[in-house]
Amino acid sequence: MFLLINIYALILTQSLISAKGTIGELDSKRQAGGFDYQNTDAWKDEYPSCGGNNQSPINLDFGKFREVVDPRKLEFHGYNNIPKKISIVNNGHSLELEGHWPYNKHPYISGGPLQSDYVFKQLHFHWGVNNNEGSEHTINGQSFPLEMHLVHYKKDYDSFKDALNHTDGISVVAVFFDIQDEGSEGIANVLKNATSLLRPNSHVNLEPFALSTFDGITSAPKYASYYGSLTTPPCSESVTWIIPVTVLDITAYQMKTFRCLNFNHKDYHNFRPTQNTNGRIIYLFKQPPS
Repeated sequence: MFLLINIYALILTQSLISAKGTIGELDSKRQAGGFDYQNTDAWKDEYPSCGGNNQSPINLDFGKFREVVDPRKLEFHGYNNIPKKISIVNNGHSLELEGHWPYNKHPYISGGPLQSDYVFKQLHFHWGVNNNEGSEHTINGQSFPLEMHLVHYKKDYDSFKDALNHTDGISVVAVFFDIQDEGSEGIANVLKNATSLLRPNSHVNLEPFALSTFDGITSAPKYASYYGSLTTPPCSESVTWIIPVTVLDITAYQMKTFRCLNFNHKDYHNFRPTQNTNGRIIYLFKQPPS
């Protein structure tokens, strides 16, 4: 079993290429709204990594998972810590949230498939025009109306921008949401000032809350993991994906609120279609007994 995990680590560090294009180019293109969701196949013309062999999202086929017992339990540190400040922005492609925590209180994840600590950077959301689509990853071909990405970068690197240039630089925790009568406390917190976020580049500060208000992320007994990329340009192949086997709650009204937001290029959804796995292994980690 230990050998299997080492093989997985080797895949993470040796099998993939760094993204082409500088961070400065990325920033300027994003400020100009430099990509859209109307023809995602065209992304590779401007961002070559988007045509790579290790792209995300993918379909998670449970029949093809390789099951392992997690030798080093995946741990979520500081997810109960309340930040000093939380800001949220409609960046023209998604709703993105960042927090500012006191010294030594910043959330991070470790263990599982990760060989180091990964510091929380931001979270954002992907959705569609109705409740039958919206998630980027699918499970056995099934879509969900909303997918949240909690983006982390490897602490060993100087910054998030630096981490993008390394094959083991980023880890993203992806969480699905489905329609229920009662939504999660975290979603309610995010949407409190939604009327101030209708236009691209609009932003507001929220009343600070802990990441643990998205109940169920840290306690999932199983999670899938594979190596892939960012799901937006420049599609850097630098991401260890961690997908808890759980589905959180969101109400139909909350989903309608997300769909009221306006994006660049008159996009009405912000999910990339699933990409070919190209033989990549998808691991299903079971948490070890307490």
